[in-house]
Amino acid sequence: MNWLSGPAILAVVVLAAMSCSLQGCDKVKEALHKAHKHLQGWKQKQCECFDDWTYKGPDGKGKEVTYHGCSATPDFKGAQWCYVKGGSQCSEAKKSDVPDEDRRWLQCDSCACMGEWTYKGADGKGKEVTLNGCAETDDWKGHSWCYVVDSAKCATANPSTVPKETKKFIECGDACACDDGKFKYKGKEYEGCVATPDFKDHTWCYAVGGGSCTTAKKSELKGETKMYVMCDPCQCMSSWMYKGNKGKDPQKEFFGCAATPDWKDHNWCYVQGGAECSKAKDSETKGETRKFIECDAKAEEKFLISQDEPVESSSNFGTMCLVGFAGTAVLGGLAFLSFKRIQRGRARENPVSASAEGEAHATETPMLVRNDLGPDYALE
Repeated sequence: MNWLSGPAILAVVVLAAMSCSLQGCDKVKEALHKAHKHLQGWKQKQCECFDDWTYKGPDGKGKEVTYHGCSATPDFKGAQWCYVKGGSQCSEAKKSDVPDEDRRWLQCDSCACMGEWTYKGADGKGKEVTLNGCAETDDWKGHSWCYVVDSAKCATANPSTVPKETKKFIECGDACACDDGKFKYKGKEYEGCVATPDFKDHTWCYAVGGGSCTTAKKSELKGETKMYVMCDPCQCMSSWMYKGNKGKDPQKEFFGCAATPDWKDHNWCYVQGGAECSKAKDSETKGETRKFIECDAKAEEKFLISQDEPVESSSNFGTMCLVGFAGTAVLGGLAFLSFKRIQRGRARENPVSASAEGEAHATETPMLVRNDLGPDYALE
C-alpha cells in the first residue's frame, strides 16, 4: 500500500491548490487536516505492539515465552520492546535478526504503556491485580490508563497518587494529541497547539504520548526530552474538564467533540490552539480562558481508525487512495490539454504553405523556438 502514497499525496496537494479558488481555502485546509489526522492514526496503528507475542530468544531455539505488549527480555537488558501489529507498514520497526522470523520489532518509548504491571488500588492496600497495557481499574471507571515504561524519562507522565508509588502513569488515548498543559519554550510560556516566532506559519505542540506517537519528532532544544508534532489549532482537545456554563457544577471530563447537559442538541469542544484558532469563540464561563467551537461529532469520528478495523488496511485510507488516483487522472488530463493547446499555439505561428508544385509543407520557423513570446505570455 505504500506505493500509493506518492501519487495520492501529489494529487491531494495539487487538487487542494486548485480547489482553493472554487471552494475557499478554509474548507480545503479543514479537509487536508482531516486527511492528515486519518493518515496519522493509520500509521500509529501499524506501530502498536501485539497484545501477546511469543519469543524463543535471539537464535530462535530457546524455550518459547509469551510476553504482553512492551516487555523486557533477558537478552535485551535495560530496554523494553515488542513485535508490532503492522509489520513492514510501520516504517520505524526493524527487521528481526532471529532466523526465519518475519515479524518486525520496535523498541518501546519511555512513555509507552508497560506490557504488564501490578496495582493494589488507590490506597495501595488492596488486593494486587496484574494488568496488561492500557487498562481500566475498578477505582477509576470510564478511564483507561497505565504505568509507563520509564517514569524518569517520560516528561508527560503524571506522578502516581498511590502512597509511596514511584511509577508514573498516563491516561490512554491518542498518543499524538497535544499535551494541553502549559510549557516553557525559549523563555516564554505557551499552552496547547501554538505558533512560535522561530517557526512561522506553522502550529505545533508537544505530543502527550511522546515517542509513543510514531509521527512525533525530537526537539532541537538541548536537554528537551519531549517530542513535538504539527497540529491544527482548531482541533478539539482530546479530553477536557468542564463545570457547566456557570463554572459551579461538579467537574466532569469530556472527550473530543461532545454534548454537555447544559447545551442540548449541540456538540462542541474546547480547541487545542486557543487564540490561534480564528473561528473559536470566547467562553461565556467567568474566568475561563479556553476557547470553543461547535463541531460535528460524527464528522470527527469519520476520519478515525476503528479499533475493530484490520491493521493492514482501512476503508477510509483506501477511499483516500482512490481519491488520489482520481486526482492524478485529472492532473494527467489537464497536462494533456495544456500540451494540445501549446501545439495549437505553435501551429498558428507555423502555418502550412503550398509550394509551386502544390505540395503542402510547413514553414521553416523552428517549432521549439519562440522568440516572439514575452515572459508574461499566457496560453489562450
